[in-house]
Amino acid sequence: MRKGLDLLSLIVLGLTLVSCGSKVKVSQEFLYETASFPQCHASTIVEYPKGVLNVAFFGGDYESADNVCIYMCTKKIGDTKWSAPRKVAEDSLHACWNPVLFSPDESRLMLFYKTGPHVPEWVGHVKTSYDGGQTWPEEYIFPQGMLGAIKDKPVMLPSGRIICPSSEEIRVPGQKEVAWTVHFEISDDGARTWKKVGPVEKDDTVRVIQPTILIHEDGTLEALCRSSNGKLAVTYSHDNGDNWSKLELTDFPNNNSGIDVLTLPDGRFVMVANPVGTDWGERYPLCVYISKDGLNWKEIANLASDPVEEGYCYPCIIYGSDGALHIAYTWDRVKIRYARIEL
Repeated sequence: MRKGLDLLSLIVLGLTLVSCGSKVKVSQEFLYETASFPQCHASTIVEYPKGVLNVAFFGGDYESADNVCIYMCTKKIGDTKWSAPRKVAEDSLHACWNPVLFSPDESRLMLFYKTGPHVPEWVGHVKTSYDGGQTWPEEYIFPQGMLGAIKDKPVMLPSGRIICPSSEEIRVPGQKEVAWTVHFEISDDGARTWKKVGPVEKDDTVRVIQPTILIHEDGTLEALCRSSNGKLAVTYSHDNGDNWSKLELTDFPNNNSGIDVLTLPDGRFVMVANPVGTDWGERYPLCVYISKDGLNWKEIANLASDPVEEGYCYPCIIYGSDGALHIAYTWDRVKIRYARIEL
């Protein structure tokens, strides 16, 4: 399989395509061709400062290996080459997991990430940089029960309130299956202190983690969640995140893999997801969708669909100052791939 993948990587590197039946232009490239680590996963993207893209991810021997660290690549929008992966977070005892980049203002770049031997033992961290990620002089460790942004980016409301979509995977004594819960972590003082809201109410048969947030024009917040039920789940807040409705399953298929969503300046919504409705199903194809209501979605691009062992998954998406969508995602666990979409 590796030979076939190497040939494919040569074909798709720098590929520009037009998605069938849509009016979007998609260009794609890998962040790097070679790295010091054999596997990588869970990318996150942010534009900071204006005109500069930063993509972070974890890399190491394999997920949960004690040499897994957080790496970051950077390039200016319009440049043809990313910087080489540089290490921005590590732990002397355990693996690092699921970074999330976020910039609450023009002076700060924040990096949320987790450490621990396994998911139920995670400890949440957030580091702050004032020089574009070159140094990280501040670090905050979340108390037990809080982990920061779990996979997808926080949102900032007009009031300045920051909401981290989060979740926990908890071992319950006497139970074989790990319990999954969704909650939100909120800051009203510029990401200096946090409060926890949740867990969100749900039926016992619904297993969800990793929420990602949309903002409707009337101020309603909508969080779509990964589930093991074969469909995405949804919850709403009508009071800026202080309370959330009971989680319900939607009609959109989900393969128990992470998604990401985005609210466009014109009020429409964009989602990147694997449209596979089987628990732990294949992580391909990876497609981009657009919606007016956050529930009914139309495909506008297929980023990757050829069968590979580890699939194309764990996307992240932002709307850039150039008016384009910027997406990063895991490519067969061996590389991080970047896509730019002109709507």
